[in-house]
Amino acid sequence: MVIDNEFINEWHPKYDRTETDEEEYNKIIAVIADEISKDGTITKETFLRILDWKSSRVKGIIDSDFEIYKNAIKTIVDGKSKNNLKTLTVLRGIKAAVASTILHLIYPDKYAIIDKRTVETLYSFGQLKFGKLNNDKSDDDKYAEYNRVIHRIKRTLDNYTLREIDRALFAYHKLFLEKNKKDRC
Repeated sequence: MVIDNEFINEWHPKYDRTETDEEEYNKIIAVIADEISKDGTITKETFLRILDWKSSRVKGIIDSDFEIYKNAIKTIVDGKSKNNLKTLTVLRGIKAAVASTILHLIYPDKYAIIDKRTVETLYSFGQLKFGKLNNDKSDDDKYAEYNRVIHRIKRTLDNYTLREIDRALFAYHKLFLEKNKKDRC
């Protein structure tokens, strides 16, 4: 199989069979755009909402001083960061998956969301050299390759968004790769 228009067209709608978060995703995008246009950053409530959407377990790990996260996001939005992912991953509790989610929600056309499922899907298609996320600093280095691959795929498609590509890769993993793993066991 190839990740092409046919693949995305088939698999991205199937995402809704396993996940029910698309409405919340769209609401978060809208809230972030509004907050950034007014204040150049996001509120603590929105930050926690992002964490709930991506990985609620991270809320127990982050620093209690939200100002650290707020200032990092402001630095990114102001264009003062040389490496936006690193600006976030140096913060307590924020690894590449959550950092890429924050960046994607701020810049939905620039940053793809890295996730263990989408990584494994791309690896199974021979698109990535790595097939696992380690949940450590090495994932920061993997993100650049991952984002390049997603954007390379996007350039070959007919007007699909990064989100639609993400949904297709995620759904394929959940409904096909995971099922096949279970069947083999």
